[in-house]
Amino acid sequence: MRSQKGVALLVVLMILAIMAALASEMTLRYQINIRRTGYTQQQLQQNWLVGLAEHQAMQILAQDLRDNAKLLTRDQLWAQPQQRELASGNTVSWQLTDRQACFNVNALVNTPTDAMADVPASVRVFTALLANLDVTGAPAEALIDAIADYIDSDETPRRSGAENEYYRTSRDPHTIGGRRLYSVSELRQIKGMTPALYQRLVPFVCALPNDELKINISTLTREDAPLLAAMLDNMLSVSDVRALFDKQKRQNLASPAALKTALEKTFPGRKDELEAFKNVAATTSQYFRLETTVSLGDSRSGTISELEFDTKTSQLFITARRRAAVDR
Repeated sequence: MRSQKGVALLVVLMILAIMAALASEMTLRYQINIRRTGYTQQQLQQNWLVGLAEHQAMQILAQDLRDNAKLLTRDQLWAQPQQRELASGNTVSWQLTDRQACFNVNALVNTPTDAMADVPASVRVFTALLANLDVTGAPAEALIDAIADYIDSDETPRRSGAENEYYRTSRDPHTIGGRRLYSVSELRQIKGMTPALYQRLVPFVCALPNDELKINISTLTREDAPLLAAMLDNMLSVSDVRALFDKQKRQNLASPAALKTALEKTFPGRKDELEAFKNVAATTSQYFRLETTVSLGDSRSGTISELEFDTKTSQLFITARRRAAVDR
């Protein structure tokens, strides 16, 4: 009899233990589901606010592009930082920037394979830009050849370049795809690029989805003086270009033709270089970057949206979107 009572008590204890374990498991699952639901709601709200920023930014930009078809500047509404605060206290802020106020590294795909061929404007401008960053002679030529080989579609290296054979045997073995660069960060993988040079170069370059070189001089700033000087084949020194900005003579920078005419009087023997400048200079843009920051309570998140303006249809559309780190 005592034995049966002992067994019954043991069974009861086991059942209680199982029930306690199940209750603990159910509580844990419930807490996880609550957190998951909260996270999902937060993500939905973040996505909604990013969509709001994209919609409003694109509306403002599209209007400015229609109203100022021949001249897009940083003084216009599209380039001003914006912020919206909701009734909940959450905020969304955004900033549009011009992605054609920089040198498109994909334009270097046109670098000649024949050393005796005419040098295209893209190579001349990049060579001058490297000179302003203290890279000249053979190192500059080798870097240009390496970039061109990295993005062209063949397997024949230029005189100082490198194709797949080089990269397969490098410290970080990989193959190159024979395609345009999607991001300037890919430059760090290219033969001849050092961390120090990359840091000096990256403020002046971009990777656009074409191989054209059209730089909007109307959105350049004083910090872009090395790039504008390079566009002028360094006829003006970097310090002289900075002086142009300091004197606030923006009208001289707003028109490639006007700047070319003014410089022809100063440099009468440099017509070829000035004509090359006019061919790569623009006063409007097709490519833009939207940086959005969403603040939900104590949480902050960032999103970068790449925009393109179709000149044929006069429509803006989003070509890419990615998460980005933000300062806490």
